[in-house]
Amino acid sequence: MISVIVARRLISLQGEIVDAACVNTSADRQVTPSTSASGDSVLLVQRSFDASFRPDLVGKQACIGFNGTDFKAVDCAATGTQFVSLVGGALKSGTACQSGHDGAAQLTVDSTGTKCVGVTLTTVTPTAP
Repeated sequence: MISVIVARRLISLQGEIVDAACVNTSADRQVTPSTSASGDSVLLVQRSFDASFRPDLVGKQACIGFNGTDFKAVDCAATGTQFVSLVGGALKSGTACQSGHDGAAQLTVDSTGTKCVGVTLTTVTPTAP
């Protein structure tokens, strides 16, 4: 299994994926392409969460999901989740894709899929969450 660092991607306080100024191999910056129990292509978030940060993800495997407006950390086992995966070098969920980032460094998402941007990948050995 490989793990990739989607360059400069971190999880914000609200759980959205954000662009950060630092890039390294820390576990909270890694996502690992995988397949969910239901057969969906997913990106596993290589970090754990505590109750003060994301109580809904304590003790759970987190994936990147799409809630209709944002890409954010979600429970991989949740039903009805629209997962984000790496498709052709871009972060995508259905037709939605990452289109850049805003002034607060949060990823912007184009729901039409016409303004996708690529991501820089770095392959590393997976780090335990």
